[in-house]
Amino acid sequence: MDIPKSVFSFRSARVLSVLRIVVAGLFMEHGMAKLLHVPHVASFDNLHLMSLAGMAGMLELVGGLLLLIGLFTR
Repeated sequence: MDIPKSVFSFRSARVLSVLRIVVAGLFMEHGMAKLLHVPHVASFDNLHLMSLAGMAGMLELVGGLLLLIGLFTR
């Protein structure tokens, strides 16, 4: 069974957009848990911004926001 590529080509842009938005949301959720304590995670209560977890939280939050708006995606 040979399916032509044109059948899926019109859906690929939508699927990639949805995937990008979902991944950006996951990045931002984990970054907010580390930095803004939303949702509250007890192990991140005394987190310093210049620690490894603090830097990871900043990268996740900023990277997720950039990914959400589509900046630097291609």
